[in-house]
Amino acid sequence: MKALFPILLLALSGAAVAQTRQSDPVALVNPLMGTSAGGGALSPAACLPYSMVKLAPDTTRPSTAGYNSDEPIIGFSHTHIGGTGGNAFAGQILVRPQTGGLDVTLTPSPKTDEFASPGYYTVQLTRDNVKAELTATERAGIHRYTFPPANAGRILIDVSATINNASVEKPSSICTGSQAHFVSPREIEGQASFVGGYAQLTYTVYFVARFDQTPIGRGAWLGTEAQPGATEIKGDKGQRAGLFAEFAPQTAPVGLRVGLSYSSLDNARRHLAVSDGMSFEQVKTRAEDIWRKHLNTIQIEGGTLEQRRLFETCLYDFALAPIELTGDNAAWSEKEPSYWDIYCLWDTFRSAGPLATLIHPRRQEEILRSLLEVYRQTGWLPDAWAYNKNAFSIQGGTNADALFADAIAKGLGGFDRELAYSALKKNATVPSPSKQFPNRGRLAPYFTLGYVPATPINVATEYSNPTSATLEYAYNDFCVAKVAQALGHEEDARQYFARSERVFDLFYPDTKFFWAKDAAGQWLPDFDPKLRQGSWKGPFYEGSPWNYRFSTPHDVQGLINRIGGPAAFVAALDENFDGGHDYHGNEPVFLTPWLYDYAGRPDKVVDRVRAILQKDHHLAPKGYAGDEDTGAMSSWYVFGAMGFYPNAGQDVYLLGSPIFSQVRLQLDGGKTFTITANNLSENNRYVQSAKLNGKSWNQAWFRHRDIIGGAELVLQMGPQPSQWGTQTPPPSLQLSPQVANVTSQ
Repeated sequence: MKALFPILLLALSGAAVAQTRQSDPVALVNPLMGTSAGGGALSPAACLPYSMVKLAPDTTRPSTAGYNSDEPIIGFSHTHIGGTGGNAFAGQILVRPQTGGLDVTLTPSPKTDEFASPGYYTVQLTRDNVKAELTATERAGIHRYTFPPANAGRILIDVSATINNASVEKPSSICTGSQAHFVSPREIEGQASFVGGYAQLTYTVYFVARFDQTPIGRGAWLGTEAQPGATEIKGDKGQRAGLFAEFAPQTAPVGLRVGLSYSSLDNARRHLAVSDGMSFEQVKTRAEDIWRKHLNTIQIEGGTLEQRRLFETCLYDFALAPIELTGDNAAWSEKEPSYWDIYCLWDTFRSAGPLATLIHPRRQEEILRSLLEVYRQTGWLPDAWAYNKNAFSIQGGTNADALFADAIAKGLGGFDRELAYSALKKNATVPSPSKQFPNRGRLAPYFTLGYVPATPINVATEYSNPTSATLEYAYNDFCVAKVAQALGHEEDARQYFARSERVFDLFYPDTKFFWAKDAAGQWLPDFDPKLRQGSWKGPFYEGSPWNYRFSTPHDVQGLINRIGGPAAFVAALDENFDGGHDYHGNEPVFLTPWLYDYAGRPDKVVDRVRAILQKDHHLAPKGYAGDEDTGAMSSWYVFGAMGFYPNAGQDVYLLGSPIFSQVRLQLDGGKTFTITANNLSENNRYVQSAKLNGKSWNQAWFRHRDIIGGAELVLQMGPQPSQWGTQTPPPSLQLSPQVANVTSQ
């Protein structure tokens, strides 16, 4: 027996490690998910939740995040915008370890042994046989490079670096000027300015870099010309510029720490000092602990290992944006929270905002205050905000309306509600001067015609995406009405509720789809439910009439009535999914599978949501059906896996069923909302009965107030659809001559 004891102990120890890896949420996350272009467009950055620094590899042929999982690595830069399409920028202060002859062109290196976890990234650069390890604090990148023992090591810092995913003739981002110098043999400070991205954003990055060893040599480069021995450099617009340090052969790794700021060198130095006195491993552990606190806001039991890993990874991805810049924004009052990379509300108001309201309510309040500060400074609420600029607003809708309506409906505080209403009312009353993709306000004809008119198909549009814009404006009006009602502005509320019902002016009775009218009120000919003309032209933005057919979140009952009643509505939804018209890679369809609840078929919700969870989310570089969109796709998965989903801008959640036997949300004030699914399995997916706080609950929806004070929802599951949830539909803005009296209260 003595001989067997060490073997038994080893087996038990291994089982304990395996159990830890399956139960610790940090160990379950895979930041390499969704890192391919078109399959998420994320980067496997070493970072913290909402952190300014996202220290990640930059590759050739980058996505907007700077990374492509199949490409060689150029170096590791500190700023990244993950999950979006379009024009890349960021990618500042790029670090490249190197051995052998000096190569200031930073020839890309193949890679091996790539691994990422929350707060940590490592890879072997095979060109130089260097092991790179990265971790981070909120505003500093922490590097560790292990060089071959027989080789001298070199670390190059490209001060002018920026991510460019466009042609050389018209780059998406360029450095407009850079400078840096050695303050001492171990320390560098400098700054660089840039212009690029969606709206030609302009910004300056300041940095302080510190090596943990004294180099044996130093130098600089400008363009492709090396300057050994130089201790400073200055680059002009479009000119590459950097500094490097060389280290003697050794077995110990070389450490580098880089503090960043968008306002000053002093701030960069303060940000660097956060890690003073901590080893690399201690910084890594700190990052893991911070991520663990975020991930533990939702605790899950049951499900498969793959489902748990997907859930934790999506919960991780959700918290990568926006970035918090409070105290480091020179154009901002230090008293007000500052958030950048709000990319963008059209993407995130449907799921990411409501998820933050549940598990990070104080941060959501800060984001709302940050948006109100934009309103104070610019006179308008933005749809997308980056680097103190209204980045773009091309999708349609004044989507901050829904964000503030959601917050007020769910009782968030911490911001000036009357100021918010003033901002929303401006959206609802002051037309934009632009006809194409206004970056503030709404297209003018909506205020006079009640809809935005279209031009014939394949003729240049006078107003951008008129039908989808109208649908969104109508819901925006509903949201403004809800805020007005909550604040006691009853006359305004009646006006905006009534105007929101004009969404049905573009419901084409002959086809039972939303379609386009010209300025004279005539339907456009040649209706095609599959018409999809891309992002920039045609009646619908990034979608077809099928994708927008169910876009009346404020009055689903009104849509059901027009399509022909519950059975006809269910048949229309079935045709949408079974006919392959649903595309989960874009946000307008996020609510669609949950709409079966309005027609008394929660079983169909379960089937459709589970199919999407399985088909469109994978633990792979191509992890999402499209761009992850700064928390949009990941938060949808989180809600879908938990078994309920918000109708954003309202206080209503729609129920399906969870894929886990138990889900516990940590709410504000130490409260919890627990969902327990008894007898759950892949076959036993349908709710047979439910109890909320011990009382029978026979409806497939609940309100925010039902759970936010702490609640337990117990579901009894079975293999066949039941009558549960079929009789009482969720609230809807009913059709009535007295619209304001029949709101979704």
